[in-house]
Amino acid sequence: MLLANFTHNPVRESVRWVVEHAQHVRIDDQRLASLAAELKPAPMDCWWKHAPYSLTPAALEERLNQLALFSLLCFSYWHEQKWQLEYNGQKVDGSYALLAALERAQAEGLPVWSLRWWRGAPFHAFERVVRGQGTLPFVAERWKFAQQLGRIITERYQESLLHWLSVGGFDPARLLRMAIEELPCADDKVVYEGKEVVFFKRAQLLVMDLLLVVDQAGRAPKPIRFDFFTAGSDYKLPQLLRHRGVLEYSEPLAAKIDAMEEVVSGSAEEVEIRALTVHAVELIAAATAQRGSKMTPCEISNAIWLESQDSSEFKPYHRTRTIHY
Repeated sequence: MLLANFTHNPVRESVRWVVEHAQHVRIDDQRLASLAAELKPAPMDCWWKHAPYSLTPAALEERLNQLALFSLLCFSYWHEQKWQLEYNGQKVDGSYALLAALERAQAEGLPVWSLRWWRGAPFHAFERVVRGQGTLPFVAERWKFAQQLGRIITERYQESLLHWLSVGGFDPARLLRMAIEELPCADDKVVYEGKEVVFFKRAQLLVMDLLLVVDQAGRAPKPIRFDFFTAGSDYKLPQLLRHRGVLEYSEPLAAKIDAMEEVVSGSAEEVEIRALTVHAVELIAAATAQRGSKMTPCEISNAIWLESQDSSEFKPYHRTRTIHY
């Protein structure tokens, strides 16, 4: 897919191809309408405020570094031996364990909020950062991604993510293209039924989070088009949508997920789960606009994510080993 001049989010058009050809996943329109009528918008930074511990106060540039690192390293936590650690007297896992690991490292004297440090950080230092109980997948890959970010921002953008945003004109489309082109780990695409399909989950999260912080700090020179971004299809959104009856899986796929068998990355099943999750959120956004209470896909994703945190009665989420979510 040529990204040179796109102004609209290419994910929206891309997933329609999957929706039209899906054989393993479908959307229940009636259940979708019911969910759309119930949802209340959630703040775009709700995941940050929802953290089970207080985060260290930071100036704007340092906060941008924190979010960029978190966005690029936040993926694929599931494992039979769940990775977890203790922080501030609490045991945390998943994304909040990653955030806690970075906060802990900073408190221990490692300059993890410095992108210049990450440019040359040795692997043993990263191992120290993420030490904990259980198994964290893709440790070496995460280390390399942090190095990539540090090298690119330090060498090309005056060691400043704010400068990177400025070069991109604080424009979501242009910044998304820059992220995809400059950070190989953000190029989230597959081939489905002979056609390239893009999701750009972590690239969208990166750009959206950085723009949100700048906007909240009053440093954005123009209004930010947050409705540009689509849902970032991961594990939790489709799990909640399935629980609410919005997503329906074929019997073989449902059996595989319920047995906690791996759904292979890039398989038709996995691509359909991701694509129909994105499309379902788009349909919910359209439904809220029709009734005069318009919500962006980001607000809808956050509302779904918040509801998904109490998942004790849910069926399992699909397990796919991938660097993209």
